[in-house]
Amino acid sequence: MNTETTTENTATKAVITHKPIPQLFNKKGYTYRQIKREGNRAIYEETRGDFTAYEVVKIGKHNGYTMGGSYIEPSETYPGSSLWGILGWTCTDLDSATTRYNTLEV
Repeated sequence: MNTETTTENTATKAVITHKPIPQLFNKKGYTYRQIKREGNRAIYEETRGDFTAYEVVKIGKHNGYTMGGSYIEPSETYPGSSLWGILGWTCTDLDSATTRYNTLEV
């Protein structure tokens, strides 16, 4: 289920392979586990102790860039806090997360 995505650079016709977002990762004390994914939309279960919520996200991607002299490889991106409510939503239960997920285009 966790496969690399590819796009074609229209200027050079080169195929770009993007590093996928992991199915399981930790961030800011929370554990995120992918529940469902199709195309660029996904549901992640967010847990911390007894707390559980569900994040519905539209996954973005970038084609690689250089920052501070280091090259950042092409990869998928999880929406940051400034994009919450636009490309990402938090739901309190899986049913409401699934409803939101189903409204997103693939």
